[in-house]
Amino acid sequence: MAFFETINPEELHRMRVEIKKINALIIFLHDYSRKKTISDSFKPIKKIFKRAGLTRSAHVNLQFVEKYHLFHEEFKNEQNRNLVYQTGKFCQKRDEYLSLIKEAHKDISGNFRNINSKFILQVFEKQKNQLSWLFAIDNPEKKLHRCRKKIKFLLYLHHMLPKRIAGKLQVDTNYLSQLEESIGKWHDTVSAMELLKIKDYSDKAVLTQLEKQAQRTLHLINTRSSDFLEKVKGKK
Repeated sequence: MAFFETINPEELHRMRVEIKKINALIIFLHDYSRKKTISDSFKPIKKIFKRAGLTRSAHVNLQFVEKYHLFHEEFKNEQNRNLVYQTGKFCQKRDEYLSLIKEAHKDISGNFRNINSKFILQVFEKQKNQLSWLFAIDNPEKKLHRCRKKIKFLLYLHHMLPKRIAGKLQVDTNYLSQLEESIGKWHDTVSAMELLKIKDYSDKAVLTQLEKQAQRTLHLINTRSSDFLEKVKGKK
């Protein structure tokens, strides 16, 4: 992993994204073969993912401080200390993590096989219908995290498929990417508001700015997700 050489938080983020892509493939293979051993082989990688997430969270919090020019030295110092601590803990297990990744790769690669294209089409239709239902409920913001995970699953899987099969799926990946990005921005803003409230941050102007931003983004999500099944085909 490049992070061990550079200690660059962005490398850690890229590693987590790649793990998410592999996880999407594992879920797909498990649903197809129904072999529990596939998902079991990936469990150690999930632990690495969660440990990396602790370091990533501290870095995201510091980015948030810089983005909104927050004068909250105590919070900033706390996150700096946490970033150094979590980075050190992660790097201490370098050899163990690399060994686990190699072992998981060996186990998982043995489960790759040809998959019936009909099954792929069924998976995408099922996921699209579930997303349409989630976006249509009265309080979709309560389900947005789940929606985002499903969208990422479809995007990651779509990029892995041969063009011949991907072309049959009727999936507008640009539309899905825009929708996923909007949900991500909304989630980051809401998380920032909650974090500041926990830390008793008193600058009402900043909190008001974040609240308005969250509302605007949620309105955009609602607009983009209306008529989801038609828009995801690229017809609207």
